[in-house]
Amino acid sequence: MIWTSILTTLVIVVPFVSGNLVLHTWNESVSKAAMLEIIPHEPIRIMENQDFITQGWPGKGTMSEPYLIEDLQIQCDEETGVFIANITVFFKISNCKFIAADGGMAFWLINVTNGEIRNCISEWCDWTIRNSSQCRIESTSASGSAGLVLWGCTNCSVVGNSLISDVWGHVIFDTCTNCEFSRNTVVGCESEGIWLIRGVNCSIRENEFAENSIGISLLGSNDTSISDNNIHDNVYYGVEIYACGDTQLVGNTLQNNGVVLHLWDWEWNGHSISGREFLNAEYLFQDNTVNGKLLGFFQDLDGSKIDGTSYGQVILLNCSNLSIDHGTITNTSIGVQILFSDNCSMTDMTIANCSAAGTVVEESNSTKVLGCSFSSNVDSGLFFERSFNALVANCSISGSRRGLGLWFSGLCTILNTTLSFNTWGTEFYNTSDCFFVNNTVLYNKGGVYLAFSCDNNMIFGNSIGWNEWYNAQSDNYSNQWDDGVSRGNMWSDYDGSGVYEINHYEVDRFPELLVGPFPYIELGLISIGVVGGAFIVIILIHIIRSRRISNEL
Repeated sequence: MIWTSILTTLVIVVPFVSGNLVLHTWNESVSKAAMLEIIPHEPIRIMENQDFITQGWPGKGTMSEPYLIEDLQIQCDEETGVFIANITVFFKISNCKFIAADGGMAFWLINVTNGEIRNCISEWCDWTIRNSSQCRIESTSASGSAGLVLWGCTNCSVVGNSLISDVWGHVIFDTCTNCEFSRNTVVGCESEGIWLIRGVNCSIRENEFAENSIGISLLGSNDTSISDNNIHDNVYYGVEIYACGDTQLVGNTLQNNGVVLHLWDWEWNGHSISGREFLNAEYLFQDNTVNGKLLGFFQDLDGSKIDGTSYGQVILLNCSNLSIDHGTITNTSIGVQILFSDNCSMTDMTIANCSAAGTVVEESNSTKVLGCSFSSNVDSGLFFERSFNALVANCSISGSRRGLGLWFSGLCTILNTTLSFNTWGTEFYNTSDCFFVNNTVLYNKGGVYLAFSCDNNMIFGNSIGWNEWYNAQSDNYSNQWDDGVSRGNMWSDYDGSGVYEINHYEVDRFPELLVGPFPYIELGLISIGVVGGAFIVIILIHIIRSRRISNEL
């Protein structure tokens, strides 16, 4: 009797206490029960309104009584499950199951209006809607290698669906207008969870994106709203915004990934866009969090000081004279992005375990990175592109594919910085007139690498040793590996006689033997240096650079 009362109480109370769990179980039961009633059917092909009547589908083609295709199981290995084209009447595909052994097409709608797909299951089958309007996909699940593509659609919506992919899967909205993607779950896609290409006035809201290569990716889209999504554990980026116009990013929660803004030029299907066209776009980034801290987005600011401790990620766009001080940023996509911003600085920041890079500086001049630590950031610790007159001093960079990268840049100074345990300690590409002085480059795969089109760089006073592939490599002929007077670099593999040859054209005329190896624990101390000594070296570099410029004039 007592146990009967307890069980009765549980039956009554549990639905109220754990409503989400009970609701989920109920939906799953209903879905399974409904699927027991489906019958096998051949693939369906409808090419005009009259075909619904000719083929005997129930309904009247109106909003209240649409034609119905329901309770069917269709094999999609050889042929599209449901192909519908050139339709203006109302129709609904519901409670159907589409299966394929190794990839197929569940349904393909072309030039239709007023179509609805609801409560369907798709296994290893794609969904495609093309050049259509007023269509809706709701409460449908897809698994395996499944993708959803809307191309050239208007006023279409994808709501409350589940796409769980264990291999290749994706959602693509291409050239769509006024379309909605909401309350969906997208997990495990090897490409983008959703890729919005050249969209206009589309919304992505209240979804979950997890464990995809990229959660949300926007390319060349305008007036996009991304709101209230749960975006977590995506491999590279949580949200990628690439050459887009006005964009709203509001109320999103990001965990173990972050937001990346690209303003590069791009071409797509004959369309060419300059990233600078979107420099002054209106980006509303508000109330977003990255790993429990605010996403710091700053646009068009001058002369501000940012407390780095408050943010889980920081993006500067078109700013000047800003400083980011202190703080620790971890487990995001790019810890700090500095874009089209001059005379900005980072001081005493710690950035670690980012899926792309610790810090990226693009199209920004006179940037200072001082006393910062970068560790275990996947692609780059610290990366400059098309940026000039940067100063990097007293930093440590370790555990990345590329410790320090300078591409298409110049007139930069790298001083008293330790680069260790990277694949490439430092990589210069198309970068000239830089000073690389008093640094420590140890225990990388490749030490100092000057790739093509790097000229007139000066590398001296550095400790370079025990890098597995090479200590230094240059694909050029006009870089200088000493100060021109008496000081070169210390090399772990110097044999003690003559010059140290980098290549046939470039040599260190004043090399020294680097004695060691250094214990790993000392590497962090090496990068600190002495502030007074660093100041002297900066003065010497300024004198050398001034003489070089005078000689050129």
